[in-house]
Amino acid sequence: MTNRHFLKTTENSQYVCMQSKYSLYIMVLFVCHGLYSFSQGAGNDGTLKGNATVSGKVIHHTTNAPVEYANIILFSMPGNTMITGTVTGSNGKFTLENIPVGNYFLTADFIGFQKSMTDTVRITASRQKTDLGLIRLKPASIELDGVDVVADRDPVEYKIDKKVVNVSQDILAAGGTAADVLDNTPSVQVDIEGNVTLRGSSGFTVLVNGRPTILENNEALQQIPASSIENIEIITNPSAKYDPEGTAGIINIILKKKKHPGFTGLFNLTAGTGDKYDGDFLLSYKTENVNLHGGLDFREQNYEGKRLTEREVFHADTTFYLFQDGTRYRYRGGMGGRAGIDWHASGNTIIGLSGRFGVYTSAWDGKTENKEFRIPGTEKPEYYISEDDSPRRTGYVGMVLTFDHKMDTLGQKINSYIFYANRNGDDDASTTEWMTSEEYIITDGPFSKIKTDEKERYRELRFKLEYTKPFFNNSRFEAGVELSALTDFEEYSYLEYRGAAGWINNEDFSSEMDFNRSVIGSYATYSHHLFGIRYQAGLRMEYTKRSIRDERTGNVYKIDRPDFFPTLHLSKKLKNNHQLYGSYTKRINRPREKSMEPFRYYVDANNIWEGNPELEPEYIHSMEAGWLKKWPGSFLSLEGYYRITNNLVNRIILSAEDDVVIHTYRNFNQDHALGSEAMLNTDPASWLSFNLTGNVYHYRLNGELEGEEINKKNTNWNLRLNTTLKFRSNTRIEIRTAYRGPSITYQGTTEGYYYADAAIRQNFLERALSATIQVRDIFGTMKREFTSTGQHFYEHSTFTRESRIVMLTVSYRLNQIRRKSDKSLMDDNTENLDTGY
Repeated sequence: MTNRHFLKTTENSQYVCMQSKYSLYIMVLFVCHGLYSFSQGAGNDGTLKGNATVSGKVIHHTTNAPVEYANIILFSMPGNTMITGTVTGSNGKFTLENIPVGNYFLTADFIGFQKSMTDTVRITASRQKTDLGLIRLKPASIELDGVDVVADRDPVEYKIDKKVVNVSQDILAAGGTAADVLDNTPSVQVDIEGNVTLRGSSGFTVLVNGRPTILENNEALQQIPASSIENIEIITNPSAKYDPEGTAGIINIILKKKKHPGFTGLFNLTAGTGDKYDGDFLLSYKTENVNLHGGLDFREQNYEGKRLTEREVFHADTTFYLFQDGTRYRYRGGMGGRAGIDWHASGNTIIGLSGRFGVYTSAWDGKTENKEFRIPGTEKPEYYISEDDSPRRTGYVGMVLTFDHKMDTLGQKINSYIFYANRNGDDDASTTEWMTSEEYIITDGPFSKIKTDEKERYRELRFKLEYTKPFFNNSRFEAGVELSALTDFEEYSYLEYRGAAGWINNEDFSSEMDFNRSVIGSYATYSHHLFGIRYQAGLRMEYTKRSIRDERTGNVYKIDRPDFFPTLHLSKKLKNNHQLYGSYTKRINRPREKSMEPFRYYVDANNIWEGNPELEPEYIHSMEAGWLKKWPGSFLSLEGYYRITNNLVNRIILSAEDDVVIHTYRNFNQDHALGSEAMLNTDPASWLSFNLTGNVYHYRLNGELEGEEINKKNTNWNLRLNTTLKFRSNTRIEIRTAYRGPSITYQGTTEGYYYADAAIRQNFLERALSATIQVRDIFGTMKREFTSTGQHFYEHSTFTRESRIVMLTVSYRLNQIRRKSDKSLMDDNTENLDTGY
């Protein structure tokens, strides 16, 4: 059946290409014309026509060790215009070729070092070869009153279209996952159940190294070990080169890559209170032309929680009351592996093949005490206990084949990848209910036994080709094409236990869904300076064909349409380290497959879930403007944003019969978010630093539900303070306090809460071994409390999770520590490993 459905997706993709060939021709011609025009122009104004060469060698100031991958840039004099550039080889050497006659200066720079700048380099007709000799880079570290201070990277770096968050020093995420790292990331919030939102929206796209993930967003974030992450890019207004999917933007997780030759490894083990265990290791071997990497990880996390619910359902003159007091057990676990190879086929070409495989498991188990009655009509309340078990197991395999080719030393390049994902899931759930006394003592055998089984078979294939052409006037042209095809087949069975007859399949709730979607897209961007303003303008065009087939009824729901996504980014550097920036993007948020399943399925005796196959995509118009000020050891940023979402998809509750409610999704008119975000990072002392972030936005909803006009608004705000204390180079303490304010939905409100975490890390054996102890939710204040109301119902629910969780993580770095005199090269992550995700 799996092969049949994947073949159907391929056939649908071919059909899309036939049906939309006119649009595809336009897009391909648009990109090809740009590629041809700009490549032709390269010879006229982009290629260096001189015959001179400039060479040298970059070494460590103290140890004289060669510095690999140092950035070398040659600038003209006067004008300070970038002429050409390269990076140093494994021996620290570099050569710049085809330099015209003139006067220049050269800079050398690398992370962890101070930038070095040469004196004037003169190229004349009689001097065609210039050897600058040794260029020494000084480490960015100082000795202060016996305290060894190692320079940390800025926690956040601002680019024209994204924020880059350096997570290497986040010890609160030690032994955790990408979701734990994001809990300490600007613009991002993570709730008590591990659900991630970006500026208040759950509609965002997760990329890993700029490429799609195998798992769903939250599943992927729960599976990527924090130890494998180099940095995180928060792209709230992505340019046209990115997939426009996602209301709030993109979270791009950049994984570590090994930079130095030889064999290295990183090993982590974590144990925590309440049966929480994690472990992973990464190994890498690098030669001059080949980089091999691989690793394994496992996770077993158990969380206990408490849920209280009060519900009233109104029908005519009767009101149904339900009170629930339940204990919930959440389990997340799994095992996975990854491996890959990067082959430097030449000095300018790298071919890579990497894969990720594993099993992701999760479960919601619980026992709930129920009290139920109606007015009028009930002489006395009914008391019963329900026990439910809902394990889910997902096996997955993903592979990425990459091709990267540098066409010259100025940055002209071609990049491409082919991505394939295969995911099979099995979600079994069971509920058993017993009548009890008022004290919840079981009085009889079970009066209801339900089993459900949902099977998923997911396949996805993507191809992307990108071209980049920079010019000497600091302009840049980028263009590309992207194709994707996916199929998702869902099979749902609902079984009831009927005594001697055993388990009987209920056809009213059992069904199958065949989901297919193909997208063809192309883009082009151009960036340049105008009146001292750096701008980047782009346009992306996509053609989407979507088909959802209900196998039980034979109904088919289709979308067949083109879309256009313009983008614009602006930035202006002012005097005294001030910077202004702004952007506009149009985006799309396509509903998830699960929200469109064309059938109902059973949750428990009081709740039914129902998909909506007629959901339309959301269309988002997003605008941002910001200001950035830097001074030694500190920076302050202020951002304002305005986001309009049309065809807003929202989860709602509808009353059915008696005390049963239906959870489903609907498109509404639109919502508006107008807000500002601020970040202050300062180091008042060499051993102390603060990072304060805040987000305030006014949120407004407009739409109609069951014939009733809905107009709601409120002000949301979030605040987070990180305090870091550094004692010598071996001890580090981090304290995080945060508040997440209340918010609104179409049918209710969610209350705010605050929490505090703390961690301490101690390094041993010249930082080859480290131990981190952390305490999460110190005061037990994390919760999820919400109220929902409609024409025929009212519901209030509170969920709390176990608090004061203590975790111990032990990490060992193999062959990653340099000599003590060279320690300033290294932050706490030492060398980088490519995890092959």
